[in-house]
Amino acid sequence: MKLDPDCVRDVLIEIEVKSKVGDILMFPSDSELLPKYGRDKLEYHLRQCVWNGFVKIYDDGIQANGDYQVKDLAPPAHAFLANIRSDTIWKKTKEAANKVGSMSLDVLIRIAAQIVVGLIKGNA
Repeated sequence: MKLDPDCVRDVLIEIEVKSKVGDILMFPSDSELLPKYGRDKLEYHLRQCVWNGFVKIYDDGIQANGDYQVKDLAPPAHAFLANIRSDTIWKKTKEAANKVGSMSLDVLIRIAAQIVVGLIKGNA
């Protein structure tokens, strides 16, 4: 399956909003994104988030139905979200990634950080 950066962003934002200390979020069953993306796409993108160190799950976190028991976001996810929360910055990030021809999470993270730095310096 091809990585959909918008789906990754939406998954991270939803987990950030819904996760609470001590609670378990059953994902994707508890997701409000199911109608938008479908179960397979949400599972795939959550798995990408877990493998990239963005989402913390319980050790026995995968259920028979494919749900993950999500604990919380990891610090790299919070940093990435802080950079891409603005729709304007997110749009600029995706445009820059398209120009270089890569929509990998690593590239998106780096571009978003550079755009924020550019805004701080008054260059973007």
